[in-house]
Amino acid sequence: MKKLLVAGIAAAAFCGVPALAADMPVKAPVYKAPAAFSWTGCYIGAHAGYGWGVARAEGDFADSKPRGFVGGGQVGCDYQASNWILGVDGSFTGSRMHDQRTELFPAGPFSRLDTFATKIDWLASATARVGYAWDRWLIYARGGGAWIRDRFNDSGTAFIVTFNEGNALTRTGWTAGGGVEYALARNWSFLVEYDYYGFGTKSVTLAGCGGPGCAGSASETFPLKQNLSVVKAGINFRFGSQ
Repeated sequence: MKKLLVAGIAAAAFCGVPALAADMPVKAPVYKAPAAFSWTGCYIGAHAGYGWGVARAEGDFADSKPRGFVGGGQVGCDYQASNWILGVDGSFTGSRMHDQRTELFPAGPFSRLDTFATKIDWLASATARVGYAWDRWLIYARGGGAWIRDRFNDSGTAFIVTFNEGNALTRTGWTAGGGVEYALARNWSFLVEYDYYGFGTKSVTLAGCGGPGCAGSASETFPLKQNLSVVKAGINFRFGSQ
């Protein structure tokens, strides 16, 4: 009799569990949207691209139009406030931009055949940048100071006089540009950028040999105006991004 009573109580309890469970409220799973990407932090990266420009010397010189491959690296830091991004950026770009132009300047029997060549060794810049972000997308503008390392050479003949003069110098100017950057992952971003470099009109002195058979010394000083454009793609490793 006791055994039957215990069995009955157990059966009743077992049958009541589903009913009790059915009466309990079921909580729906809570969806948590992923946190928006943060651009706040510093970065280091590399870039490569193509540059072109004009080096225009006043006087009897052929304009030089250097162009070619560029590549280098950049470092910087950004701070995000709402959707706005403020930052600073420094870059160094090695260059294979070069050109050589030859022109004949008629002057009777003393016509001058002139070859003017330009080679750009590197570009550098230190800029501020401002941008607007949509989560992982960032569009930005940048501007600041720029430096360029040039090699100029002027050679040719004028009647029986031959000359060959050159110089390597660093010029200071400015740069402005902008681009688009996309965060591929928490710490990696990809960018495409255009920059314009202006170095104004400044005095350039070339020195070398001159005279019959280039037997003596010679030098010349002239104003030269130079500007460049660069298009590049790059990748950044970002520290502290979320």
